[in-house]
Amino acid sequence: MKDNPKVISESKFSFANIILIVFGIFFLGFVIYIFNTQTPVKVKYENYIQIGLNILFGGFIVYSIYYLYNLKKIIIYKDYLIIKKIFKSEKYYYYDFISYWKEYSEGKYNSWTEYHFILKDNKQFKLIDKEYSNFYSFINKITEKIKRNDI
Repeated sequence: MKDNPKVISESKFSFANIILIVFGIFFLGFVIYIFNTQTPVKVKYENYIQIGLNILFGGFIVYSIYYLYNLKKIIIYKDYLIIKKIFKSEKYYYYDFISYWKEYSEGKYNSWTEYHFILKDNKQFKLIDKEYSNFYSFINKITEKIKRNDI
């Protein structure tokens, strides 16, 4: 079976999410820098508070970098799709999918839809609509070729 190299659709990351995360990384890095360049503290508990805030903000920076690393770019072809991450690319044929389901979630200030896909080797991945600016234009091309699990 020969692959058709023509791209049918391609995902685009949400620009607002990327800008917010990159700004957050630089801002928290600056806050950590400011905490550590101030005059030395004389009270021991203030030093513990400073260390705790450095760990908290540093943990958020690490999580943000992990989130950016795990963003998936989806490229859809006629017979397969390719999921690209920063250092990894995976190719999935549509006949490798068992099913998918969607799950609507609602938070206090926003809502989103998650699409969960299951492959024959029991591998799963999910796509969240808020992470992409053109989500419904490319997800419809995927879901029309895969059967839906309504259970």
